[in-house]
Amino acid sequence: MKVSRDSPARRQAAFPGAVLALAPEQSMMGKELNLSLVTKFQRTFLRQIEALQKLKGKGGQKVTVEHVHLHESGQAIVGNVNHAPEGGDKNGN
Repeated sequence: MKVSRDSPARRQAAFPGAVLALAPEQSMMGKELNLSLVTKFQRTFLRQIEALQKLKGKGGQKVTVEHVHLHESGQAIVGNVNHAPEGGDKNGN
């Protein structure tokens, strides 16, 4: 799931604070406080999404094999092994 910087979830979560900030009966100090909280929330949310996307994009796992026993009539592959996606080869056929 890819979350964009302008996701509906982010807007929906920040909406109550914005409503409070813009309420006509809200004092100036209340408006400033609520807008400040909305801004902090949105900034934090963006940092979390960016951190998750950064972690998700890291390289694959590295496996180190220390001991291999090959018995009579056994087979072994030495080198890189790439598995084809289900239903075809690595070219999508």
